[in-house]
Amino acid sequence: MARGAVVLHGEGSNFSAGLDLSNLAEISVAEGISHSLAWHRAFDQIEYCQVPVVVVMHGAVIGGGLELATAAHIRVAEHSAFYALPEGKHGIFVGGGGSVRIPRLIGTARTMDMMLTGRTYGAEEGAAIGFSHSSKP
Repeated sequence: MARGAVVLHGEGSNFSAGLDLSNLAEISVAEGISHSLAWHRAFDQIEYCQVPVVVVMHGAVIGGGLELATAAHIRVAEHSAFYALPEGKHGIFVGGGGSVRIPRLIGTARTMDMMLTGRTYGAEEGAAIGFSHSSKP
């Protein structure tokens, strides 16, 4: 039986702002699919880890950063945390499994709204709808 836990947190002012989306404009469809599958494999390692994975979120938790956070077992947010899926504003789809994991937390309608409008949720509203288990000062 495995013991312990993994705690993930960001350095600096943000948990994770995700990928630089401008890099995706220059790759082929096949390269894009391969890139997404690599993220799926990485986030699956988090979701199916043999020990609990806890993320402590602050600042930007957007795009791939939000996808990473939703793969964890426990999510705690500081009051500075905010959540967004900016990919839709760039004409691309979330690629790291967020289209499956995020609706499990906040529902399909809210996820679609975020993906299509770029809506941002703050820490308190994010805790209320399910992005985090709690928020802390």
